[in-house]
Amino acid sequence: SYTGNLFNVTGTTVLNLSNVTIDGNSVEGTVGDLIMLGSGAVLNIGDGAQLINNLASAVYMYDSTLNLNGGSIKNNTTEDDGGGIFADCGTVNLNSGEISGNSAAGVGGGICILCGTATLDGAEIKGNEAFRGGGVYVEGQDGGGAATFTVKSGSITGNALIEVYFEDEDYYWTADGAGT
Repeated sequence: SYTGNLFNVTGTTVLNLSNVTIDGNSVEGTVGDLIMLGSGAVLNIGDGAQLINNLASAVYMYDSTLNLNGGSIKNNTTEDDGGGIFADCGTVNLNSGEISGNSAAGVGGGICILCGTATLDGAEIKGNEAFRGGGVYVEGQDGGGAATFTVKSGSITGNALIEVYFEDEDYYWTADGAGT
């Protein structure tokens, strides 16, 4: 297990990944994202790169840029928001590759966008799940700015909502409002 982020990319730094696997190994006790992008940083994910099996977001970004140009972000699980990608402002370009099999107990199983812009132009977002926004969750922030998600090409398929159990109130609830 580890505590903290495996990679912290800050300032005007550019991190290019291709033909590499960064595996969180789904180890209990792990605390931290695989890659944290700070303000002004750029992450380019290319062919053969895999960000997999983490027990937090694969990529957490703040006011930075992520370019998915191949590779995959898959099988990451968080008790918070953004299983695959948590984007707090900044720019996300999903040009090719896939975001799949990720899960969030909160919002945005595949990707959570809180202010900033994201463009789907060739990538696949599939088989992710969350309480709200199984594949994609987009929300502008008061005081933080608008959020924009543009779809040019690619696909968003097979994503799902998960049911959450509220122990204090003894009921299950899904984001569409259906309760049992």
